Amino acid sequence: MSTTYPADNGAPLPPPQQSQAKVAKKPVWKRWWFWLIAIIIIAFVTFLGSALYEASKINQLDAKVEEQCREKVIEQAKYPGGVQFVDEPVVKEEGITVNDRGNDVLSMGGKVDFPNAFGTPTRGTYVCLSEVDGYEILQTKAIVSGFKK
Repeated sequence: MSTTYPADNGAPLPPPQQSQAKVAKKPVWKRWWFWLIAIIIIAFVTFLGSALYEASKINQLDAKVEEQCREKVIEQAKYPGGVQFVDEPVVKEEGITVNDRGNDVLSMGGKVDFPNAFGTPTRGTYVCLSEVDGYEILQTKAIVSGFKK
């Protein structure tokens, strides 16, 4: 018995199609979504690496600025061997200002003990201004107040 369509005037249906042979799957690396995910991962790793590199350069710059600041403060002491920086953390001003030459100016300060002529420490405060161009320190100036030379 053959199946017919009512509109075909009794013409038989064609035989059912045989299922097509299974198509071989492409390897994962040949699919478009694999490459999209790979590019996103590579971009993320590159961004993360550059951010960490910048952070390490900034930390190195901060350490250099602090070291030069301490050296400039010690240069102003009458008896440099007895200068002691108080254990309070060095305060860095929020934000960076730009001078008229277009270089960044970093400022930091803290407390320092200078020995007087009798060896008694006299507490003072210091502020340092460091002119920075990129990651290079151009000059550092220190102002120490609160004691008499």
